[in-house]
Amino acid sequence: MRRNLKQMIMMIAVVAVLVIAGAAYYVLSNRSGAGQPTVVASFYPYQFFTARIAGDRHTVGAAIPPGVEPHDWEPTPNGAATMASARAFVYNGYVEGFLANFFRDLPPDRPVRVNASAGIDVIRGGDGGPGAVDPHLWLDPVRVEASALNIAAGLTLADPAGNATFTTNAAKLRQDLATLDAEFAAGLTTCGLRVIVTQHEAFAYLAARYNLTQYAIQGLSPDQEPSPAKIQEILQIVNRTHTKYIFYEELVNPAVARALADEAHVQTMVLSPIEGLSPQEQQRGDDYFTLMRLNLANLRAALECT
Repeated sequence: MRRNLKQMIMMIAVVAVLVIAGAAYYVLSNRSGAGQPTVVASFYPYQFFTARIAGDRHTVGAAIPPGVEPHDWEPTPNGAATMASARAFVYNGYVEGFLANFFRDLPPDRPVRVNASAGIDVIRGGDGGPGAVDPHLWLDPVRVEASALNIAAGLTLADPAGNATFTTNAAKLRQDLATLDAEFAAGLTTCGLRVIVTQHEAFAYLAARYNLTQYAIQGLSPDQEPSPAKIQEILQIVNRTHTKYIFYEELVNPAVARALADEAHVQTMVLSPIEGLSPQEQQRGDDYFTLMRLNLANLRAALECT
């Protein structure tokens, strides 16, 4: 069984090449007849937050299309041109490996560069190494409240006349995030288990906020493959902590998580890092808040919360 497991994991080392023609942008907007984005965010969660704050003043596009895992993504020339022509570009700062090359050839003031993570405490270390920054800040609603202020300030630099709109909408978003935080805090207070085993190391911020312990099969990027030693370590953790579920993601091949679950005789369940929207999530009309609440429901079921 272990030999089959290792063979399966070796077979999963396949790179999927996504050919994105032209400026493939997913647009979120409250404007009628929205077309070319006037503001671009790097990937889905920041597009969602930015669209909430921009309101009807701007069409907000995402550089990385929905359904595409953002780690190590690179823009096409046409995509880079669309980002460069926007009035503002909103980014996480730790996920987007293309930023240095993208910014290098641009004037310093266009587009306005909005670092949504500026001034926010980060978690370092884990499987990425002692100095590696965990980029998944958007999975902590409290940190996203700070990001909302950064985004509103950046949009105001790009569009000073919209300051009142951005300030009002950011306050509404922050209130919704505070409500979400309260739901997580209450929902994860009394649980029989407090260990989560995840497909990749995306949930450190969520775990730290709500007093959970995360063990990940893969590293900060889902492209990092688990070593045989890591596989054995995870199997031992599952047995030692009486873990009932291994969590997997919908934008990443779940075969490793499922193989480990079979080996450990436990079940699997989705825990979304919300790095993008799967086709099914788009069809359902999901957004950041619906997916976070689905995550909460799945955590409560897996951790035997009351």
